[in-house]
Amino acid sequence: MAVLAAGVRVRGVAVDHIAGARFERSGVVRVERAAGGLADCLILRERSSVAGSGGLARPAWNAERWSVGDAGTLELAHLRFGPDRPVALAAFARWRWRRGWAEARSVAPHACGPDRYWCLVRLGAGAVEVRWRVLGPAARQTVVTLYTTA
Repeated sequence: MAVLAAGVRVRGVAVDHIAGARFERSGVVRVERAAGGLADCLILRERSSVAGSGGLARPAWNAERWSVGDAGTLELAHLRFGPDRPVALAAFARWRWRRGWAEARSVAPHACGPDRYWCLVRLGAGAVEVRWRVLGPAARQTVVTLYTTA
């Protein structure tokens, strides 16, 4: 893998609207371009710290793959099981320009058990914003992540 950027910053907030809990995270991301057959593929490797309303910060990590799908969609997958077993999260197809951002909503929600995850991705100058809305029988959450260049 070739490292394309090492100084990308990440900030995020997750809110559980049922429990009334709020979690904030901040850290850095290394952006890599995958070698081999996935020429149109970026891997984001995040190292961050997450703190809840109690203030105790814990280390966290995340790895995602952004790629161009067969239909020309932008696709997001989680790499929690490694790069050979990605978990497809969202595909984005219809883009529009809105207030200085190119944005698209996920074509379909991601199903995780009884919960459904809808996603909005926004691309701007030096920034990418990813917004998740999670709804289910016992879930009502919002997760917003902002990636910015240093």
